[in-house]
Amino acid sequence: MESSRNVTVIPARPRRTREVSEKQKLRVAAYCRVSTDSDEQATSYEVQIEHYTSYIQANPEWKLAGVE
Repeated sequence: MESSRNVTVIPARPRRTREVSEKQKLRVAAYCRVSTDSDEQATSYEVQIEHYTSYIQANPEWKLAGVE
């Protein structure tokens, strides 16, 4: 004996897309470190921070989340 089934089809909603200018930027972080406490390493750490900060900020699709 066949049972009668009612099937309701619910269509998918179209996704809302943001305009290109409002596209959410990818949050990017940098991790910098040195292996010793020497003065030479201290300047290396500062150079790393400057490099990665400018590198991340140069990409229009990225947002700097921080430097650790």
